[in-house]
Amino acid sequence: MSTWAIIPIKDPARAKSRLSGVLPDTERELFVLSLFEHVVAAARAADCFDRIVVATDSDRLAGMALDNGLGVQRDRPGARLNQVIDECLKRAQTEGATATVVLMSDLPNLTADELVDIVAHLPETGVVLGPDDEDEGTNVLAMRPPGSWNTCFGNTGSFNMHRARLQKYEVNVEIYESPGVAFDVDTPDDYQRLSADGGVVDLGLD
Repeated sequence: MSTWAIIPIKDPARAKSRLSGVLPDTERELFVLSLFEHVVAAARAADCFDRIVVATDSDRLAGMALDNGLGVQRDRPGARLNQVIDECLKRAQTEGATATVVLMSDLPNLTADELVDIVAHLPETGVVLGPDDEDEGTNVLAMRPPGSWNTCFGNTGSFNMHRARLQKYEVNVEIYESPGVAFDVDTPDDYQRLSADGGVVDLGLD
């Protein structure tokens, strides 16, 4: 397989607005960047991706990605998250990818081993879905081949929406549940939980 990782992230100045009550704007932007950098580092350490592409509307993040050898997909103005990701998936297929793994950019405990495990399941299944802690959102979506159906990202309850859509298409789906995939940071309670656990996990790459 030729496998791409796709990491969507919007401008940190606009991201994680629900954390504004616990983090001043500057600190919130830095926090968003730290989560994103962790996910990128985990994808790199996994060493199972032929390409890592960042989908963003941020000039700053696009420049950072290019400076670090990553691919960039600029968001189409007004596009919803699912549309941004679907366009990335179609691009990946057009440019020769045979499998893709979409990773949300706010997974502070994600590990390289989890990503290797997810990719290892793809030859046997069409889709691997990684839900959040509450089985509502979709934090990871691996598919083979990419771009063959439209995703449901950005919708409340996207995990069950994805499952229903794939059942309709009779796609073989595996549900992947692990601590690093399940925990995302959206609310002040999530942030307090992360702080209590010691913050973003150290990948030990130094």
